[in-house]
Amino acid sequence: MSKEISYQSLEKTCHELIKNQIIPILQSNYKKLYESAKEKGDDFFLSNDTAAQFKEDGKGLVSDGEIEAERVFRQHFKKAYPEIAIFGEECGDENKAPWILVIDPVDGTSAMIENSREHNPALGFGITLGFIHENNFVGGLIYELNVDKNGNLKLGNIWSAWEGQGTYKNKQPQYIQDSDQLTALISTAPEVMFTSERQRSAFHSVELNASKVITGRNCMGFMDIINNEGYCALEADLSIHDAAALIPIIKEAGGIISDLNGNEIKFEDAHQEFRLLCAPKTLHKKVFERFSAALNDKLLVIAQNSVLNKEKTLNTSKFNNE
Repeated sequence: MSKEISYQSLEKTCHELIKNQIIPILQSNYKKLYESAKEKGDDFFLSNDTAAQFKEDGKGLVSDGEIEAERVFRQHFKKAYPEIAIFGEECGDENKAPWILVIDPVDGTSAMIENSREHNPALGFGITLGFIHENNFVGGLIYELNVDKNGNLKLGNIWSAWEGQGTYKNKQPQYIQDSDQLTALISTAPEVMFTSERQRSAFHSVELNASKVITGRNCMGFMDIINNEGYCALEADLSIHDAAALIPIIKEAGGIISDLNGNEIKFEDAHQEFRLLCAPKTLHKKVFERFSAALNDKLLVIAQNSVLNKEKTLNTSKFNNE
């Protein structure tokens, strides 16, 4: 690590920017979403003055406040660290550099918008910041966002992790307890993440062995693994903006996070796709073996009540390319 940049200074700068600059923007943004949803109902996306819209590529949603939040964060962060390249979910990716900050101003935009239309505390979303140094995922910060029934958004728990320094939630050390029991399978939108017959069959093989399946949690689903025994996440079609903060936080908490071939995740470029399996060490091995075997076995008949047959909603539209 260079003398000019320290993990401590990076975290301090980010915390200050999030609390003083970004949260107020997102609070105002959410209030607008809430009021627009209340006024327009099912016509929410038919009005030109709605504070959210589908992206130009048709693969996701974005709210006006997220674009503004990322723009403001980048502007202030660059003043402190001009040498750090920024990859942003909403405002684009700069050229690769030795140090890279990856930002998603709201990981789980669809869940946030769903909440503004109909309050559902089971959905999860938050701000994610990931740090890459010399092609290694070295740091992650995740800021939980909570909302109430009256359209108020607040900052919730804060997770942080740096290479070799452990994982913390609200400054308290966090550890993933080992387990061989699949208590819960987490997948934000499996019905659109796993689309081929082989992928669906392999996912369903794991699903059948889980006590329950949890969807719609986005980055918060991975944080659920830290404090809940026997939780496992299985996701695909993720971007660098989705994954960069998750990898160091899970690793530093003692969990295993790999690609779906069981390999360690390496940074390549801003455009790579991430397919993640994340779990406690023993459970990771067990789920990986089951998933891998099912990819080559006879195709399973997908049960009617499988989450793979879930009706597509706003919370899955980021993965739709129709």
